[in-house]
Amino acid sequence: RGGMDADTIGDTMDDIREEMDEADAIATALGAPLDDALEDDDELLAELNMMEQDDLEDKLLNPPSVPTSTPVGAAEDILDLPDAPTSQVVVDGDVEDDELAALRELEASMMAA
Repeated sequence: RGGMDADTIGDTMDDIREEMDEADAIATALGAPLDDALEDDDELLAELNMMEQDDLEDKLLNPPSVPTSTPVGAAEDILDLPDAPTSQVVVDGDVEDDELAALRELEASMMAA
């Protein structure tokens, strides 16, 4: 039937068996662990936690040294800040009397401090 005899069918079945055996071998290889020395996730996590704890203890027990010498130059030389006004601030323009009085009061309190 259809040009197939017992020998052709036998050869085809042998080829299929060989392919199935090869597929089984591949599946077995893929399912096997790559390295028996690999540890499970819990052991790796425990090791990481231990290393982080050791690092934290090292940082807490050996803090970086704090410089004890004075900086080069005075603070005024390092920071270039404008001088604070020493006289009353003059406001130009159309300012209402209440606002001007509040401003003068604020200025006076700041000068006293």
